[in-house]
Amino acid sequence: MKTSELTALGLTREQARAVQQLHGRDVTELQRKFDAAPDRAKNVQLREACAAVLLALRRPSSLRRVLDYAVNVHYRETHAEDLHNEK
Repeated sequence: MKTSELTALGLTREQARAVQQLHGRDVTELQRKFDAAPDRAKNVQLREACAAVLLALRRPSSLRRVLDYAVNVHYRETHAEDLHNEK
């Protein structure tokens, strides 16, 4: 948040700066944890995929198709060996 937004909520400039510093520390710590995560590539891929489908989610029918597709992909990924053995 901007200092002006925080002061508009009734905080003094000093309080606003303190809130921003606390928030900055929290964000930095979360970013550090995210960067250190072994599945960072999956996290980035998931975030990009979510952003890509946002436009498709404007209508309920589109949402249903996206969810059906996600369920199918998840099933194929988690049951790949079973599906391979069926062939």
